[in-house]
Amino acid sequence: MLLWLSLISTLLILPFILAYLGGSFWLKESFYWEQPQVVYAQQLLLLVQGISASTAAPITVMYSTNALFNQFMDPFVRMAAIKSWMVDFDADGVNDQILFNISVPVGADEQSQIRFYTQSMFFIDTASPLTGNSLYVDGDLQLIQRWPMQDKVDYMFTNPAINFTQAVGNDYAALTWPRIVSDYLDKDVRTTLVSPMPIWSTPRGSNDPFTITIKVRIPKDRIVYRPALLQVLKNGWIQYIACWVIVAAVLIPLYKYVLQHQIVATYVSIQTSVDRDAKHPAGFKRPLF
Repeated sequence: MLLWLSLISTLLILPFILAYLGGSFWLKESFYWEQPQVVYAQQLLLLVQGISASTAAPITVMYSTNALFNQFMDPFVRMAAIKSWMVDFDADGVNDQILFNISVPVGADEQSQIRFYTQSMFFIDTASPLTGNSLYVDGDLQLIQRWPMQDKVDYMFTNPAINFTQAVGNDYAALTWPRIVSDYLDKDVRTTLVSPMPIWSTPRGSNDPFTITIKVRIPKDRIVYRPALLQVLKNGWIQYIACWVIVAAVLIPLYKYVLQHQIVATYVSIQTSVDRDAKHPAGFKRPLF
């Protein structure tokens, strides 16, 4: 009886210990893959910097779809022609690519260095000693999370990537490039362009505009979240059962082997019918020793 109780206790407790020591018994976070629905919010912030080929003086060109920003940066603003379109290859209602074509007017003696921002706030920085006529960039849009999201909770990130209204009043520093980048990097959830491949094309004609072409690919992304209690218990139960099967497959044959070969000293007690019917005069069964 003692050996049997030891077997039952071991079968119940040992799988739990093994599953817990595995390190993932209590599921703290999980993830799934999903292709996000990304659309162009018709908001753009563009900075083109270069030098004059004749005077070697620095040149700065800015443009934004926001009228307030253009008003603040009026001496540097030049109107740019912007074309954008979205592509859905598999017709599932989710965009697979977003393409941009931006044409910036530049003078015949100006050279360019490109920094480009969109609502999704991916950052491109490229430069060349040669005068260029176009820049082509191709990359994947990736989601970045500081913390896992809570399961079954709707998150509405309504704050814009670039808050132009912060500059209303005396806070003109809100629209400086270091402030814009810093505020965006403070966000818990943001996007970035991964593995951009800039291609700088030369030469450029004297009156040709500088053209920026960007292809943003939107693959499935890894979304990390904190699982609900039911999923945590389900994950722990699956691990417990898996460990129990292994432990049972080892201990039960071992238990039978011990009994059959009498490795452990055992005693057989035979109780006769006469002994079972013997009772104490008071009506209680007499203990058998």
